[in-house]
Amino acid sequence: MPRASLPHHLVALWFADIAGYSARAAEDERGALQLIEILQALSRSNVQRYEGRVVKFFGDAVLAEFPSTETAVRAAAALGQEYAEESARTGRAHDLRIGIHVGDVAVDADGDLYGDCVNAAARIQAAIDPGQVVVSEDVWRQVRGREGLRFESLGCRDLKGVGSMFPLGRRVSHFAKPIWTLVRLGSVLASRRCSTVASEK
Repeated sequence: MPRASLPHHLVALWFADIAGYSARAAEDERGALQLIEILQALSRSNVQRYEGRVVKFFGDAVLAEFPSTETAVRAAAALGQEYAEESARTGRAHDLRIGIHVGDVAVDADGDLYGDCVNAAARIQAAIDPGQVVVSEDVWRQVRGREGLRFESLGCRDLKGVGSMFPLGRRVSHFAKPIWTLVRLGSVLASRRCSTVASEK
């Protein structure tokens, strides 16, 4: 079926991959395979908990979609925290890199997603550092002001393949409480950081 004739809908989605996976696989194949097993198990339970859908796994990465930006963001933050903790049982803790975007996608008969929204999330994920959860400007506009979320400026970046400057965010992972951050990239907009401390607004 031609891509243009596929059904379309609006979704929030994220790409997540294991930072440092290739280096780990080169020196410890069994440990690297454990990292993938952990990612897949945690992704399935996490995405289901936040009422999303795992679109597909490929290698050390996962693509998931959600009915709202807020659930996508909260699911990503939770997954990043859980993965950092659980991966330590392989002998070395690893972090995820997660890029989040919202937009229109085409859906094929197998449930796979296509479109600029998917490409943007993948580009964000590929451009960030280990342990970061990054959101686009469109996502930031929808979740800012939500209870428990804060944002602070982190600056702009140019993401290859998605036009000029594009919004980003990142996760802060080493705190006693589950704190995470989100950064946005935009043409003339600074990024923001956001944290989910239950006692904060």
